[in-house]
Amino acid sequence: MYDGTEYKTYRYDPLETNSLSNDDVISICEDREGNLWVGTYNGGLNKLDRHTGIFTRYLSDKNKQNSLSDNTVRTIF
Repeated sequence: MYDGTEYKTYRYDPLETNSLSNDDVISICEDREGNLWVGTYNGGLNKLDRHTGIFTRYLSDKNKQNSLSDNTVRTIF
């Protein structure tokens, strides 16, 4: 029975900088504001603004002290 729930699929698009950074999703967490945080295998951490459908990417950068230590994000707290 269809319950009226709508689903959206997000994919990596190499031509779109606001897309998911990698299709290999390992972890997902929703924050209090309704944003989805998506951890990927070798694609870093992504934050999806569910109102706009835009992803913000957070990647490891050895030249930045406060960046991710690795681009594989297995767990999100």
